[in-house]
Amino acid sequence: THQISLALLNLGELARKRGDVARATEFLEEALADVRAIDMTWGIANILTLLGHVARQQQDYERAKVRYRESLALYQRLGNVTYTAWCLEGIAAVACAEGSYQHATRLCAAAATLRVAAQTPLPPTEQDDFEKVVMTARAELDERTFTAEWRIGSTLAQDDAISYALMGLPT
Repeated sequence: THQISLALLNLGELARKRGDVARATEFLEEALADVRAIDMTWGIANILTLLGHVARQQQDYERAKVRYRESLALYQRLGNVTYTAWCLEGIAAVACAEGSYQHATRLCAAAATLRVAAQTPLPPTEQDDFEKVVMTARAELDERTFTAEWRIGSTLAQDDAISYALMGLPT
Protein backbone atom coordinates (compact mmCIF):
# COMPACT_ATOMS: atom_id res chain seq x y z
CA THR A 1 0.00 0.00 0.00
CA HIS A 2 2.86 2.39 0.73
CA GLN A 3 3.97 2.19 -2.93
CA ILE A 4 0.43 2.72 -4.14
CA SER A 5 -0.18 5.77 -1.96
CA LEU A 6 3.15 7.21 -3.10
CA ALA A 7 2.13 6.71 -6.73
CA LEU A 8 -1.23 8.36 -6.06
CA LEU A 9 0.50 11.25 -4.33
CA ASN A 10 2.79 11.77 -7.33
CA LEU A 11 -0.16 11.60 -9.74
CA GLY A 12 -2.01 14.09 -7.58
CA GLU A 13 0.93 16.46 -7.52
CA LEU A 14 1.36 16.21 -11.31
CA ALA A 15 -2.33 16.96 -11.83
CA ARG A 16 -2.08 19.94 -9.44
CA LYS A 17 0.92 21.38 -11.31
CA ARG A 18 -1.01 21.03 -14.56
CA GLY A 19 -3.88 22.94 -12.98
CA ASP A 20 -6.24 19.94 -13.02
CA VAL A 21 -7.43 20.40 -9.46
CA ALA A 22 -10.36 18.00 -9.73
CA ARG A 23 -8.08 15.09 -10.68
CA ALA A 24 -5.49 16.19 -8.14
CA THR A 25 -8.10 16.15 -5.37
CA GLU A 26 -9.30 12.70 -6.44
CA PHE A 27 -5.80 11.15 -6.40
CA LEU A 28 -4.80 12.85 -3.16
CA GLU A 29 -8.02 11.94 -1.32
CA GLU A 30 -7.47 8.31 -2.31
CA ALA A 31 -3.84 8.46 -1.17
CA LEU A 32 -4.96 10.06 2.11
CA ALA A 33 -7.41 7.23 2.79
CA ASP A 34 -4.59 4.72 2.17
CA VAL A 35 -2.07 6.32 4.52
CA ARG A 36 -4.73 6.88 7.18
CA ALA A 37 -5.53 3.16 7.00
CA ILE A 38 -1.93 2.27 7.83
CA ASP A 39 -1.60 5.24 10.21
CA MET A 40 1.42 6.66 8.41
CA THR A 41 1.68 10.05 10.11
CA TRP A 42 4.28 11.41 7.75
CA GLY A 43 2.24 10.55 4.67
CA ILE A 44 -0.96 11.92 6.20
CA ALA A 45 0.70 15.26 6.98
CA ASN A 46 2.22 15.58 3.50
CA ILE A 47 -0.96 14.72 1.64
CA LEU A 48 -3.00 17.07 3.84
CA THR A 49 -0.64 19.94 2.96
CA LEU A 50 -1.01 19.13 -0.74
CA LEU A 51 -4.81 19.01 -0.33
CA GLY A 52 -4.57 22.39 1.39
CA HIS A 53 -2.66 23.74 -1.61
CA VAL A 54 -5.24 22.28 -4.02
CA ALA A 55 -8.17 23.77 -2.08
CA ARG A 56 -6.34 27.11 -2.05
CA GLN A 57 -5.92 26.96 -5.85
CA GLN A 58 -9.70 26.56 -6.04
CA GLN A 59 -10.13 29.55 -3.71
CA ASP A 60 -11.81 27.24 -1.18
CA TYR A 61 -10.05 28.90 1.74
CA GLU A 62 -12.12 27.32 4.49
CA ARG A 63 -11.32 23.82 3.26
CA ALA A 64 -7.67 24.77 2.80
CA LYS A 65 -7.47 26.00 6.40
CA VAL A 66 -8.97 22.77 7.76
CA ARG A 67 -6.41 20.74 5.78
CA TYR A 68 -3.49 22.92 6.86
CA ARG A 69 -4.55 22.84 10.51
CA GLU A 70 -4.50 19.04 10.70
CA SER A 71 -1.27 18.86 8.73
CA LEU A 72 0.51 21.45 10.87
CA ALA A 73 -0.49 19.70 14.09
CA LEU A 74 1.10 16.51 12.71
CA TYR A 75 4.26 18.33 11.64
CA GLN A 76 4.49 19.73 15.15
CA ARG A 77 4.64 16.15 16.45
CA LEU A 78 7.13 15.12 13.76
CA GLY A 79 9.27 18.20 14.26
CA ASN A 80 10.38 18.50 10.63
CA VAL A 81 11.47 22.09 9.96
CA THR A 82 11.24 22.06 6.15
CA TYR A 83 7.76 20.58 6.01
CA THR A 84 6.56 22.90 8.75
CA ALA A 85 7.78 25.83 6.62
CA TRP A 86 6.02 24.37 3.57
CA CYS A 87 2.73 24.24 5.44
CA LEU A 88 3.20 27.73 6.92
CA GLU A 89 3.71 29.08 3.39
CA GLY A 90 0.34 27.66 2.38
CA ILE A 91 -1.35 29.17 5.42
CA ALA A 92 0.32 32.53 4.71
CA ALA A 93 -1.02 32.47 1.14
CA VAL A 94 -4.56 31.88 2.45
CA ALA A 95 -4.18 34.69 5.00
CA CYS A 96 -3.03 37.02 2.22
CA ALA A 97 -5.91 36.00 -0.06
CA GLU A 98 -8.32 36.77 2.79
CA GLY A 99 -6.77 40.17 3.45
CA SER A 100 -4.97 39.26 6.71
CA TYR A 101 -1.75 40.89 5.56
CA GLN A 102 -0.06 41.20 8.97
CA HIS A 103 -0.72 37.53 9.69
CA ALA A 104 0.58 36.58 6.22
CA THR A 105 3.75 38.66 6.68
CA ARG A 106 4.58 37.14 10.05
CA LEU A 107 4.00 33.60 8.74
CA CYS A 108 6.14 34.23 5.63
CA ALA A 109 8.98 35.53 7.78
CA ALA A 110 8.71 32.51 10.09
CA ALA A 111 8.71 30.09 7.13
CA ALA A 112 11.68 31.85 5.48
CA THR A 113 13.64 31.72 8.75
CA LEU A 114 12.89 28.02 9.21
CA ARG A 115 14.07 27.32 5.65
CA VAL A 116 17.33 29.17 6.27
CA ALA A 117 17.87 27.19 9.48
CA ALA A 118 17.16 23.89 7.72
CA GLN A 119 19.13 24.95 4.62
CA THR A 120 16.20 23.95 2.40
CA PRO A 121 15.40 26.89 0.12
CA LEU A 122 12.05 26.95 -1.63
CA PRO A 123 12.00 25.13 -4.97
CA PRO A 124 11.97 27.70 -7.84
CA THR A 125 8.42 26.69 -8.82
CA GLU A 126 7.14 27.68 -5.38
CA GLN A 127 9.42 30.70 -4.97
CA ASP A 128 7.21 32.81 -7.28
CA ASP A 129 4.07 32.10 -5.26
CA PHE A 130 5.86 32.91 -2.03
CA GLU A 131 7.24 36.20 -3.37
CA LYS A 132 3.79 37.15 -4.65
CA VAL A 133 2.36 36.73 -1.14
CA VAL A 134 5.17 38.78 0.40
CA MET A 135 4.87 41.55 -2.22
CA THR A 136 1.09 41.70 -1.90
CA ALA A 137 1.28 41.97 1.90
CA ARG A 138 4.02 44.58 1.65
CA ALA A 139 1.99 46.66 -0.80
CA GLU A 140 -1.09 46.53 1.43
CA LEU A 141 0.66 47.39 4.71
CA ASP A 142 2.57 50.54 5.57
CA GLU A 143 6.34 50.02 5.68
CA ARG A 144 6.60 50.22 9.48
CA THR A 145 3.91 47.58 10.05
CA PHE A 146 5.36 45.28 7.42
CA THR A 147 8.87 45.56 8.89
CA ALA A 148 7.63 45.01 12.44
CA GLU A 149 5.63 41.90 11.49
CA TRP A 150 8.53 40.50 9.45
CA ARG A 151 10.90 41.03 12.39
CA ILE A 152 8.54 39.28 14.81
CA GLY A 153 8.01 36.39 12.40
CA SER A 154 11.72 35.91 11.81
CA THR A 155 12.40 35.55 15.54
CA LEU A 156 9.75 32.88 16.15
CA ALA A 157 10.96 29.43 17.16
CA GLN A 158 9.35 26.57 15.25
CA ASP A 159 6.77 25.75 17.95
CA ASP A 160 5.85 29.41 18.38
CA ALA A 161 5.42 29.80 14.63
CA ILE A 162 3.14 26.75 14.63
CA SER A 163 1.11 28.08 17.58
CA TYR A 164 0.76 31.45 15.87
CA ALA A 165 -0.39 29.81 12.62
CA LEU A 166 -2.88 27.55 14.42
CA MET A 167 -4.43 30.55 16.19
CA GLY A 168 -5.66 31.86 12.87
CA LEU A 169 -7.13 28.54 11.75
CA PRO A 170 -10.61 27.15 12.46
CA THR A 171 -10.74 24.34 15.01
